[in-house]
Amino acid sequence: MRLGGDALTSVEQAAIDRVIANGVIVAAAGLIQAAAALAGGPVAHRSWDDPGALGQRRGPRPTPGPSANAGGLGIPGWGATLCSMTRVFRVPLGAGEVAFALPEGMRGTSVTARPAEPLPDLDAAVRDALARPVAGPRLHELAAGARSACVVVTDVTRACPEDRLLPPLLAELAAGGIADGAVTILVAAGLHRPMTAAEKSAGFGEAVVARYRVVDHDAFEPAGLVDLGAVAHGVPAVVNRIAVEADLLVATGIVEPHQFAGLSGGRKTVALGVADEATIGATHGVAMIDHPGTRLASLDGNPSTRRRPRSPSEPASASSSTSSPTKMAGR
Repeated sequence: MRLGGDALTSVEQAAIDRVIANGVIVAAAGLIQAAAALAGGPVAHRSWDDPGALGQRRGPRPTPGPSANAGGLGIPGWGATLCSMTRVFRVPLGAGEVAFALPEGMRGTSVTARPAEPLPDLDAAVRDALARPVAGPRLHELAAGARSACVVVTDVTRACPEDRLLPPLLAELAAGGIADGAVTILVAAGLHRPMTAAEKSAGFGEAVVARYRVVDHDAFEPAGLVDLGAVAHGVPAVVNRIAVEADLLVATGIVEPHQFAGLSGGRKTVALGVADEATIGATHGVAMIDHPGTRLASLDGNPSTRRRPRSPSEPASASSSTSSPTKMAGR
């Protein structure tokens, strides 16, 4: 596929073709609201789901062209503005960005977040959050008496500062009496490729990678998965065995509007990030996006949030009767 614009190099064009092939960006003329929903959040924080090297944690903010007819998206608590764009787009690619133009007759849109002041001291903010949970006891209290813990973390396609979150979080587990060797850091890869050793060191911190067991989730390995039944509408709930069998389950992640789950992060890090192919496919299909409860930035009525009781005729999971109950913690 060739996009208009003589300034594009062959490398840029190949990258653009790759982006489009993965359904990341390009909206038809007039589908402004649809473009906003499909974007799943601000372009500056876009999570590119390419199984190759497309997604990176940090890169320069894309530079939009002149805007016109700016207006709010109407999403409570989400300060985003939708802007009509000129013919040149700039989107994140790896550690940089790529510019491209749409064919004649097409109009594209970009969603960007309103500026926000960064935390003056991120490390102090993380420590304070762990010391004063929004609800429930502190993490070291949850860890008391637990023999093992699984910490589910985001992969390289998510802009989550895991290297700053993990050290104080792991210290809480240690304070609760869980030995380092009993802690597994499970990468919520979904259907993405495994992270490289260099990506893990950069994303989680060299000291953490050297000290703790870090495992990439594999959605295609039956032996590493457990069938937990199904949620509403028959969506299967098959997730990673390490997460299910740990005494304490902790999940990190970013919270942002998501076109299928309502909000990303939290339960989605576990429910989909460490799920099997069928579960991920069912929650990202046409039936899910067409469901009246599937709305950007809304959890109420979302079909992926409601469990369906297992029918007496359905076989129970082979491990469900032997696995100890898992305590869950999330921020």
